[in-house]
Amino acid sequence: MLNRYLTFYNSGKQFIVFLVILSMSLVIGGFAIQQISEMLTGISLDEMNSMSDMTKEVGDKMKIINAVFLAFLLLLPSFLFAYLAFPSPVKYLGLKSKTNGYIWIWAIILFACALPFTSLLEQWNGHFSFLSKYKTDDERISKMYVAMLQGSHWSDLLLNTLAICIAPAIIEEVFFRGCLQQLFANWLRKNQWIGIVLVAIIFSAFHGQMNAFLPRFFMGLLLGIIYHYTSNLWITIVVHFLNNFMTILMMYLFNSGISKMNPLEMGDVSILVGLASGIITLAIAYYLYSQRKPFVISEVEKETFEIDM
Repeated sequence: MLNRYLTFYNSGKQFIVFLVILSMSLVIGGFAIQQISEMLTGISLDEMNSMSDMTKEVGDKMKIINAVFLAFLLLLPSFLFAYLAFPSPVKYLGLKSKTNGYIWIWAIILFACALPFTSLLEQWNGHFSFLSKYKTDDERISKMYVAMLQGSHWSDLLLNTLAICIAPAIIEEVFFRGCLQQLFANWLRKNQWIGIVLVAIIFSAFHGQMNAFLPRFFMGLLLGIIYHYTSNLWITIVVHFLNNFMTILMMYLFNSGISKMNPLEMGDVSILVGLASGIITLAIAYYLYSQRKPFVISEVEKETFEIDM
């Protein structure tokens, strides 16, 4: 019987409880999203996904549906597990840490410098022929994203910022870095870097687009490194937000006619620029490593707890 905070127990038991909570959230969230989808659009999610052409109206409703789905599937189990795991759920998830201001600046510079290399990875990703079997799913997801990014009014930019930038940045970082990476760090104490890589893989696979697996994996890796070296989840949330907002803003400027650059049809990045970006990114990552403070796993002190009992 679990009559203490979960971090009192070994990592195996913690992971089992986490999977149980996640499974329950998936079932509840799946049912709730079906109901919300039919209430907002009058059609089921399956019918919506099979549509050959999504209108802007459907895309706007998909933004709300997606944000609610993420809240049920990722945010709810994260906070529930953190509540059961540690006296301060917010602290457990890395939302109460303080970091020197210059680390924030370096983390944002790291993200900016990594962009060309991320684009190069996306180009390389497209050359993997074995991924062609996922082409239909990739096209379906891309079609949904295009519908969600339509609109040239300022209200469209505001809704996109809230539903596609802020909500996913907070929810996904709380789940993947704050909760899941913490679990792996506890489980793989002597090889915590393995946990960072595993979470990056899961993070990329979660988004479903195999034609963008490598760049998302790399971005997940950077976010995992930043969190591991700073213990501050707000930094990864800001970086995640900036990554999403850059596309949203560029698409808004294109839709409104202010810019002629379509972010969905960007040209290829030269190999030299991409590799230079990768080298600079590694150098900044090493600097963050040199300035790191040891990642402290949030857990209840067993000896103290036993004395208090």
